[in-house]
Amino acid sequence: RVYAGAEHPHVAQQPEVLDIAALNSKNKRA
Repeated sequence: RVYAGAEHPHVAQQPEVLDIAALNSKNKRA
């Protein structure tokens, strides 16, 4: 899907939350 913000709506609403989630995913694997 194509969003007006070029990214998912969640990213536009809570970029920090997604950023932390991405870091957590890498930390869990490590």
